[in-house]
Amino acid sequence: MGCRGIWVVDRAGLVVVNEAKEDQQWVAKIVEEARALMQTLEDFRMVPLADHQWCYLYRLDASPWQGVVAVWEDRAEDEAWRLKVQGMAHDINNLLQVVSGHLELWPTRLPEQKAGALAEAQWMLERAEELVAQLGIMAMTGEPSEGSADVVEVLQHLAAWVRRPNIRLQLEIPSGPVPLVKAPTTACVEIFHNLLQNAYDAMPDGGLVQVRVHSDSDGVTVTVQDSGDGLLSLDADVIFAPYYSTKTHGRGLGLYRVRELVEQYQGRIEVRSFSGQGSCFAVSLPRVTDGRQ
Repeated sequence: MGCRGIWVVDRAGLVVVNEAKEDQQWVAKIVEEARALMQTLEDFRMVPLADHQWCYLYRLDASPWQGVVAVWEDRAEDEAWRLKVQGMAHDINNLLQVVSGHLELWPTRLPEQKAGALAEAQWMLERAEELVAQLGIMAMTGEPSEGSADVVEVLQHLAAWVRRPNIRLQLEIPSGPVPLVKAPTTACVEIFHNLLQNAYDAMPDGGLVQVRVHSDSDGVTVTVQDSGDGLLSLDADVIFAPYYSTKTHGRGLGLYRVRELVEQYQGRIEVRSFSGQGSCFAVSLPRVTDGRQ
């Protein structure tokens, strides 16, 4: 948003110029701070007003006029952009870790397994390259990328990444065709990779992850169910908040990024969890009506 308002406060504490774009709820506080500034030897003061919003006060002493210029700045867009870049960097790193895992296990693969492992590593590396390209597009246009994705294909590639001896992945796919969804492949990889990663992390001693795909006339729904201890909170404002995490590692951007992407492509996400019975995340994305039926 940038600048949301400019005031000029004279020596008597009166607002002589008011160019505010928003409501006046902060005027009294700004006038109070301007008066306090004029009682000191300071030339500048920064006053926090709300989340990502500050008022910058500058003393003016151009005889015979004395007073303070107050500029209200809103940096919410800067914060949103920073979180978006951090989220994409987080997911690029996740994809590269998958590639690294495939290559690390390469010497232990049987000869007949190596071609498949190499193909999976290549597929993930291509998705990481696409995310890097999207960062450049976003920097120029500020708009999210468009496209369509085969959710089943994405989940099958992600399932190939799961090679943990104490975790079993059960992927249930309809016998009939599943429509494409209105979201690019990279977005779907980010969404379901993060959900699977969280499911695995919720079961440090091992367990079962069940992934189910269902489609209807509106779109495609994917549920990811783990058998861990369950979530401490079901408050969406808490679990989907940036930097929130119950893990000893990680940065708490996974679920934040999931919800951001799901909503960006007009989908919805729901979560159910019971103590000792695990958690279930359900992601629904709209279908491509002119694509595969």
